[in-house]
Amino acid sequence: MFFAFDQKFPKDLLHFACTVKCMIKDMIPSRSDVFGFDGVEPGEGDGGSESGETVLFSETFKAPDKVNGNWVSVDEWWKASASNTFDNPNSMFDGDLTGLSARSNSGDGNIWFQGGTTYKLIIKGIEAGEATTATLIYNVGANVFEDNSTQDLNALKVTCNGIELSVPSKVVSQANGDANKPFEIKIENVAVKNSTVLEFASSAQNTVGLRLFGVKLVTSGSGEGGGEVIKPEPTK
Repeated sequence: MFFAFDQKFPKDLLHFACTVKCMIKDMIPSRSDVFGFDGVEPGEGDGGSESGETVLFSETFKAPDKVNGNWVSVDEWWKASASNTFDNPNSMFDGDLTGLSARSNSGDGNIWFQGGTTYKLIIKGIEAGEATTATLIYNVGANVFEDNSTQDLNALKVTCNGIELSVPSKVVSQANGDANKPFEIKIENVAVKNSTVLEFASSAQNTVGLRLFGVKLVTSGSGEGGGEVIKPEPTK
């Protein structure tokens, strides 16, 4: 059957075809329908934590080098070069800085607490903003090189604002190949305030030597993203 150009049916058919096309287009989900109105996939974007975590304090101790072929105290390492700084200003650190040693192990900076000592590392002036509680996360290793040697990592005692924290037990051993490996310790619900002070202290139970690899104090968010990281400038 043939239709003249002025017949109505082909025009109606064309209109119908256009209508169907538009309906199909509306039915196909867009990128924003799948990933949210901003069109960003989960895990992409500005790097905000999914939990909205805020880092109140973070210290890695960078990667100290030997001075004249020797590992030296924190105080001596600072004095050896103006570039020898941690992530945070040197003024935030106190305690037995002439006894504690700034070292690197497999590229990871750490503070060395010699066995049989009661040295203390004090980190002060941590600003907590409006936070009243936080989670303390730090990494500790033990020098369990001797045959059959073991060490409970809770021999490194921790206080926050003068209150001793309950450090969980974690026994490492030479038999398990744990020598000087960092193990994460997490303590939740730590009371904090502006100018919070953390103290890490070696105890009589430290028999082989302990390494404090890094320290972080964080608060959890609402779960809506938008986490924040506070990054102080390293200065002398």
